[in-house]
Amino acid sequence: MKPKLIRAHEIVLTEAAWIAETGRWWNALKEGKLSEIEPFIDPVSVNRDAIIDCTEWRHPLPAKQI
Repeated sequence: MKPKLIRAHEIVLTEAAWIAETGRWWNALKEGKLSEIEPFIDPVSVNRDAIIDCTEWRHPLPAKQI
């Protein structure tokens, strides 16, 4: 996900997807394989207060629905 704009309380992402199912998390991070992907069509705003944790994603961003 690439941030387009950072505001006081939100980050606007120009490339994002809702990952409904990751399968085993460690495997998803290591191999980049996800079970269910729902990409956003337009930019999406994420409230910065709602972010619990984050990590680097070392794989191509998921862009197709699975």
